[in-house]
Amino acid sequence: MLPAKDAFTVEKLRKAGAIFIGKSNLTEIANHGMTISSMGGQTLNPYDLTRTPGGSSGGTGAAVAANFAVMGTGSDTVNSIRSPSSANSLVGIRPTKGLVSRTGISPCSDFQDMGGPIARSVEDAVVMLNVMAGYDAEDKSAKIIKDRQIDDFTKALQKGSLKGKRLGLVTNNMGNDPAVMGVLTQAVADLKKLGAEVVDVDIPELFLPKLIKEHDVQKWEQARDLDAYLKREGDASPVKNTKEYVATGLLTASIVDDFKMKSAVVDPDNDPEYKARIKKNLALRAFVVDFMHKHDIDAFVYPLQGVLVVKTTEPKGQYARNGLMASVTGLPAIDVPGGFSKPDDTAPLGVPVGIEFMAEPFSESKLISMAFDYEQATKHRKAPEGLPDLDFSSVSSK
Repeated sequence: MLPAKDAFTVEKLRKAGAIFIGKSNLTEIANHGMTISSMGGQTLNPYDLTRTPGGSSGGTGAAVAANFAVMGTGSDTVNSIRSPSSANSLVGIRPTKGLVSRTGISPCSDFQDMGGPIARSVEDAVVMLNVMAGYDAEDKSAKIIKDRQIDDFTKALQKGSLKGKRLGLVTNNMGNDPAVMGVLTQAVADLKKLGAEVVDVDIPELFLPKLIKEHDVQKWEQARDLDAYLKREGDASPVKNTKEYVATGLLTASIVDDFKMKSAVVDPDNDPEYKARIKKNLALRAFVVDFMHKHDIDAFVYPLQGVLVVKTTEPKGQYARNGLMASVTGLPAIDVPGGFSKPDDTAPLGVPVGIEFMAEPFSESKLISMAFDYEQATKHRKAPEGLPDLDFSSVSSK
């Protein structure tokens, strides 16, 4: 489907001078984390061609990592900006809900969806966020910023920003993958070396299996929201609702059963469990912010993925990702390269592992400053073998 018009953020980027060179492959309807679709097939991770590039916006992650583009966009319902960033040694920013418009983005969940930048550096991601952020009257979540002065996020690109910060290491969502734990241990040491205090925090309310079981609302919202999106597109869309889409038989096999279930949900807005989950998520956000204030926490830190990004043959799909903490609370988070696992036969540089920072609403500048300081001190990003970063230092700006 070719949309009738640009998404709100695409229009802003185009007006700012961005040149769009293509759309990337992603998991069908952004529905899972393997980046496989009926049109594009399976996208591969440029660091290890036996693994996925994360997802759902994995095509963007693979393309930016492989230097096919300077930067790209992701849509994040659970992990989908930050998972490709973690898996491809990139920077991904999920903004506070409301800061960036979702108008024109194919939806999964009105409550959880956010759009944001994916880039090779904090600076590039921030330049993109500066353009993408802004009030959009069509997006009801944006009313929170209607009269708010939005930061110039480039001013947060300051070294030394970690000094004196108090970070909460979310121990109950770290996992036990030795490769990930090795990267995380070094990251904690680096953060302390840069002047941050890192304290262990165990927060049962944010335990990932609990969030998946009791807080995720995609089941109730995806068909409802996608149907509304397709209706708005009118003749630009060859199908008019999710049931028609399922009936075409064109969906990739990996999401057929899930999509059938979602398209069969009746009157989700009046479902008691759905209403209860929305209420719990709003309470959880208030609890997390209060926890930060009570314990003097500037930001939480954790690995975005508790296991290395999986093989394309993994029957369980991509699992053990911690992005839902930010998604169901609407809090901002930034994922930055944390290093690599040990090299092996299929991953000559090792497999990338991302380190994520999450904080209270509209703390993007603080998160960016800490991520930038960490990035500049560690310089973990490496281009995939055979796909070097391009050097434009000799190109004149005239």
